Amino acid sequence: MTVEPPLRVERREELLWLLVQACELEHGLMCEYLFAQFSLKRSGEEGLTAEQLAKAAAWDRVLVDVIKQEMLHLALTTNLLTAIGAAPHLHRPNFPILSRWYPPGVQIALVPSGNEPCAISSTWNAQKEWISPTPRASPPSARPGR
Repeated sequence: MTVEPPLRVERREELLWLLVQACELEHGLMCEYLFAQFSLKRSGEEGLTAEQLAKAAAWDRVLVDVIKQEMLHLALTTNLLTAIGAAPHLHRPNFPILSRWYPPGVQIALVPSGNEPCAISSTWNAQKEWISPTPRASPPSARPGR
């Protein structure tokens, strides 16, 4: 395991830049999770079996919990900005976002649940016993980075 040296922030402008980056990251992730949560199928009329409906309901609960955490992270970073005398930062780049804070190639994108969203695929992959409901749309084609 590689140990990175501590991040040393010596000027207010550096702290401001880092907090703005954190706000954009949290805002983008929150939008991605919200899109995935709202795109879940929720009824048998959408082609889900009883077992799939139960799994979709479980995904919904997990996603809502994570969305709340992302909202809290955004609120905290915004509060830190205002504490150092800066304006709140609620802007974000357009989707898809090629994040500087994730491994190369990982994007933050609005992808319907069931299509393995890029930045949140670990949420789906960590739940090996869950099955993926039939996706609402075909998987996205290659997306350009930022």
